[in-house]
Amino acid sequence: MESVNKGSRKNTGISNCIKSQASIFNGCANLYVPLFRQATIFILEARKNDHNNRAIDVAYTDVEQAFDYYMINFNKGKPFTLAGHSQGSELLLTLPKNRFSDKSLQKN
Repeated sequence: MESVNKGSRKNTGISNCIKSQASIFNGCANLYVPLFRQATIFILEARKNDHNNRAIDVAYTDVEQAFDYYMINFNKGKPFTLAGHSQGSELLLTLPKNRFSDKSLQKN
């Protein structure tokens, strides 16, 4: 796995976590694994009672920008799979609805 964010993964814990969670794709896919700003557990809990999702909106903007960057700089017309874990998976459910006009691409 080559980091697109070279030099930004000083924390080996993050890198090890990604290697572990993305290991299902070993040998069958090239991975593009951008970092994004995440909401804290307190924000996620508060969101249940308050519909102010500003922190989630910020995180989603990061995901959307990372997707755009991938499509412009790395995809080259190849098929791709979106996969995420925890907050990332929740944010990825929104991406096809907002970005893919072909309804067949919006299947869960």
